[in-house]
Parts: sequence; C-alpha cells; structure tokens
Amino acid sequence: MAIPSDYTDEQIAEAIEDCAGYMIAIAKQLDCRPKSIRDRIYSTPHLRDLLIECEEAVSDNAELYLIEAIEGRSPWAIKYWLTHKAKNRGYGQKLEIQASSSSGGGVVVYLPDDGRESKPDGDGDSTASGSTGCSTPQ
Repeated sequence: MAIPSDYTDEQIAEAIEDCAGYMIAIAKQLDCRPKSIRDRIYSTPHLRDLLIECEEAVSDNAELYLIEAIEGRSPWAIKYWLTHKAKNRGYGQKLEIQASSSSGGGVVVYLPDDGRESKPDGDGDSTASGSTGCSTPQ
C-alpha cells in the first residue's frame, strides 16, 4: 500500500477531481489509506480547497436534481424542500421555543392551527379533547 508522500500534489489533485471529492474513491485510486490521504489533503491548502470545491459541485448537482424532482411533482421532494428550505414559512418539523429569565412567569407556547380541532375524533364528536400531551407544573 502506498503512502501519500509517494504522490505529487498534482497527482492527488487529479485523483480528487476524478473522484468528485469522494474520499474513499480517492484513497482507492491512489492505493492509500483514507485517513492518510485525508490528512495529506487537509494539510495542503490548495488540495483542501480543491476537495471543498468538488464537494460543493456534488451538492449543487444534488440540489439541481431535487429541484427537478419538485418540478416533476414528487411528493417526497416537495416535503423535503418545505421542511428543510422553507422553515421560515412555517414548514419546519422542529418546534423552537424561546424564553427569557427576566419575565418571571411561566412559558406560553402557541402552536399553529392546523385544523385538528375541527376534525372529528372518530366518535362523531367534532371537538378536540384539549390534550396536547404536554403538562406544566402548577
């Protein structure tokens, strides 16, 4: 098995480009251990920059394919975009709560109305039980 010092920066750069920044493939092409070649790349500024540039190109392509899937009306792609890229529009899956210690009172959480209160619960009753699964100490 070779070691990274057996290769010139130009040979390593060529492997980075050939493998689109995929570290395991770079190591395999150069017949090196992944950790060894990774250390060499990260310790050489222009190789590190090239690796980052290649990784960004792959990310750009992935985003392009995601957009194409959205334009094709794929539900998974639409959901992914809304929950990850459109959080500011209320589509996120994570509830974020901010509280300040200077208020001295309890915490009030306002959840968006998604119409659950107006849906029948299966017993013909169209009112909600009022339980959110959360409780606060009294």
